[in-house]
Amino acid sequence: MDLLAPDRGGAAGRARLVRAAADSARGTAAGLTIEGLVGAGDGDPAEIVEGLGAVGGALGRTIAFSRPDLGDGGASAAGWIEAIAEATASGPHAPRLFLTFEEAVTLLCTGDGGAATAAAAGAAERALERGSLVPVWSSAAGRAWAGPGLTRRVGRGGGRGALALDAAVGINLPRLARRAGPWREDAFFEGVHGVLQVALRALQDRARFVARARRIASVGISEQPAGAIVPIGLREALRILGDGLARADQGARVLGFLGEAVGRLASATEVSGVSLTPAFGAVAAERFARLDALLARGARQPRLFGDLPRPEEDVDAAYRSGYGDLAAPGDAKRAGARAEALGVLLGTAPTGALLGDAVAPPDADARATADGASPGGVDSTGVDAPAELLEILPEHPRLAAWGRFAAIRASGSRDTLESLGTTLF
Repeated sequence: MDLLAPDRGGAAGRARLVRAAADSARGTAAGLTIEGLVGAGDGDPAEIVEGLGAVGGALGRTIAFSRPDLGDGGASAAGWIEAIAEATASGPHAPRLFLTFEEAVTLLCTGDGGAATAAAAGAAERALERGSLVPVWSSAAGRAWAGPGLTRRVGRGGGRGALALDAAVGINLPRLARRAGPWREDAFFEGVHGVLQVALRALQDRARFVARARRIASVGISEQPAGAIVPIGLREALRILGDGLARADQGARVLGFLGEAVGRLASATEVSGVSLTPAFGAVAAERFARLDALLARGARQPRLFGDLPRPEEDVDAAYRSGYGDLAAPGDAKRAGARAEALGVLLGTAPTGALLGDAVAPPDADARATADGASPGGVDSTGVDAPAELLEILPEHPRLAAWGRFAAIRASGSRDTLESLGTTLF
């Protein structure tokens, strides 16, 4: 949501911001994303983050920040990353900061340089680890990532009004993959196409209901609420399609097909701005896994390779609802291998965020080593950042992995990443 930056009224301006954010967040189901706030006015980042974090926790909503206004610059800009890293609020409703890698570089390198950049980089590393700093990207022409499931038109004709995600419909990818069977990507895509038609009809019915409610009660944050499709269980589906092996390049084809099909099918409905998002899928992920566990007791597809994991026998409490993140458990240097795989996986997604569950399996390091990739350390080749930041990236593996991910995803190049065809991501 495009909301009020705190003016130069000091404490009074910050208080008005907190009250306005609380009023807006109260009318939402999941939370509020405030655009264009970073670097605005003379507000203290730590006080704003703590205040809005407390409001979000009390309301059971997540209050986040995106598309920062970098006009003021100075040490106050980097202070936002430090404030997010040190926020006392934790849990699902802790405040979050959504940044592209380019925006993060600007924040990290705006200031006195040297020690200030190193301190800000350390804060970014901590924030990435705890999940409060979320990498996003936007390569779609004329569109910018504005919030989970939302994009904003930028440039000539772009608006500054409020955006709202009215509904999100989850689709069960593992069930579709089981129906298709291993190596039957064509049958899987056919099933996805049919399910998407049902999901979009549900979004259209919801949009009509909301329009009637708005006419009667004159309520609503946005006059044109958007809808979203949430792919549930991507990694589990890829393991079934790959007969036990989840491949990043195959995942890129799946996400590319989903994005193209959603855009084409949505154009024939009354729902505006339908997009793919990994957010809002936690409840559906648990429900789908529970229902599919009952179906898994029946006949199973014969296996072609006996030495690979058996995905049909996995009975997890919940499917994974996200694409993955860089907060790798255990050794932080594993983030490098994850970043390369995620860069390939999300190369066909024009906008998005690294939200959701971690997707690195326990044997990712061993398989990457066997295939010739190096899981230790991060190859920063192709990372576009000032020299002062490149010098300290090796000391911050998650931050370096973010840069590597951004470079691979943006370029689409796999010249040095052939091992990812057989590397679990």
